[in-house]
Amino acid sequence: MKLFRKLFFCAVAFFVVFLAWTTWRSSAINGEAQNYLDAEMPRILANWDSNELWDRSSRALQANMGRDRMKALFSQLSAQLGPLSQYDGVTSVAGYRKGFGLGGGEGDTAIGLAGAHFARGPGSFKVALVRHDGKWQINAFYFLNERPEPQ
Repeated sequence: MKLFRKLFFCAVAFFVVFLAWTTWRSSAINGEAQNYLDAEMPRILANWDSNELWDRSSRALQANMGRDRMKALFSQLSAQLGPLSQYDGVTSVAGYRKGFGLGGGEGDTAIGLAGAHFARGPGSFKVALVRHDGKWQINAFYFLNERPEPQ
């Protein structure tokens, strides 16, 4: 019975340490992802330059969307919303780790929601990030508003 108690205590202690570590790591990922998005989104949205998104996108997004389709999307959003007036920043971010390795963050992913105001109204974006080779890349980019609100 004493052996069972010791094993049980060790298992509980391991679980508590693991839970604390994953909570701490998730918090760190959230902060890193938010900082990345807050630095890069204004550059991407400032002139609706699809090359700005292309340069920050993952190979998966590039293969899925293609340069021409990305350019067409940005042309449509530029016509619909007009130039960027104000970047409101990331309103929420959820990050998590795909693997349990202790290495350099490979496989970290995050999803952030960001808002901005444009000449013709507000816009909201959902952006998925993935970390490859030690740096964040955009893995998905969604415009959430169907139409800007009338002014």
